[in-house]
Amino acid sequence: MDLPSVAELNEFNRVLLAIVQLSDSDDGCKVRSVIDLCSSLTFGGHGVDHFRTLKLCSYAGLSQMTKGKVKITELGQKLLDFNPNNYYETTEQQKGFVAEQLILQGPWQSRARDLFLSFSPNYNKLTNEVNPVLVAFFFSHPTLILAPKES
Repeated sequence: MDLPSVAELNEFNRVLLAIVQLSDSDDGCKVRSVIDLCSSLTFGGHGVDHFRTLKLCSYAGLSQMTKGKVKITELGQKLLDFNPNNYYETTEQQKGFVAEQLILQGPWQSRARDLFLSFSPNYNKLTNEVNPVLVAFFFSHPTLILAPKES
């Protein structure tokens, strides 16, 4: 599954907040109810694939979908804890949490590792540089770096 875009990351809050609002027990709520609630509000005049957002949240371990139902996980609740005002936009604290828990140590870890390994030290400039051939390749095939490796 592809790494979420910034717009999709902002949608994580909307979907997770909807799950919390609609859940009346530990069983969660219906997936269709979450999609309907999220679809009732449009921001920026563009439509969003809320089912894809639910799948991304599930893949990342923020929610759990089974048999047409969805519930928030402990990790998902931790993400919402960094959003005390229940904003739909991703907060700075949430960005750090996503980077640490989902990208560097989570489901997209192997892609982040591949990117970091593409850098090599330039001792003359006292910095690290990425191979320009790799950069051109990844930008012409962005899903190769953004999609997690299949197990």
